[in-house]
Amino acid sequence: MQLRGASVVADVRIKDPDGDAIRVEVEHREGVGVAIAVLLPYTIQKKQMVYGNMQAAAAQRRIWPASAATN
Repeated sequence: MQLRGASVVADVRIKDPDGDAIRVEVEHREGVGVAIAVLLPYTIQKKQMVYGNMQAAAAQRRIWPASAATN
C-alpha cells in the first residue's frame, strides 16, 4: 500500500487577526506539484469555539518533492 495524499494539522498563532487558528496543509503525491495551506481562525467565547473566515493559499510541498508528482 502506498500513500497518495497526506495532511498535517496544527493549532497555530496568527498575526492578522491576532489570535489562534487551525492550520491544515494538504498535499497529494500526484498533485502536479501543488500543496495547499488552509487557516481557520477561532476564538473561544463562553466555552464555545467561534470560527472566523477560512483562508487558503498555495503552500510548500513537504512530503513529496515536486519531482515525485510525475512518478
